[in-house]
Amino acid sequence: MEITAIDARESPGPLWAVGKFAGPMAKFTNPGAVSMHDVSSMVHAVVTRLGSAKLSRLNIIDHGNEQGFEIGDDLVTAANIGQHARQLGQLHGRFTAKGFVHLMHCKVGQDRLLLLMLSSIVGVRVYAGTGVDLPGMNLGSYTSCQAPSTCDSQFFRP
Repeated sequence: MEITAIDARESPGPLWAVGKFAGPMAKFTNPGAVSMHDVSSMVHAVVTRLGSAKLSRLNIIDHGNEQGFEIGDDLVTAANIGQHARQLGQLHGRFTAKGFVHLMHCKVGQDRLLLLMLSSIVGVRVYAGTGVDLPGMNLGSYTSCQAPSTCDSQFFRP
């Protein structure tokens, strides 16, 4: 089963700001997605939708940069991912043998350490783009990391 989690709320800032309406637009283009407003609500929504099935792919769509990614109001970085490990760890064991997480956030694929840390927590490979992410595409290449220490890069969308 594939699940997409989106923070569909309008981002704060001036009306002209790039990304202000990214959440609502992503929800519009992914009508079956679960909504999230932080790590806890994302995990709860995914586990509830999943039931007893296994995940083949978990897409998480929100804002990001070279140092971290947002899951709603929570900014997850290599420095603080441990604070979210208990909640994110509830996803461990809920994936198929070839299941993976796809972080659909701008530039987070540049932080290999963070991707490896997330992979260790959820127990599967993590993919993320290195460039600006638009619904359905990334303007850079992709990085893929599998804990404990394997990362590959320079390929197209998973």
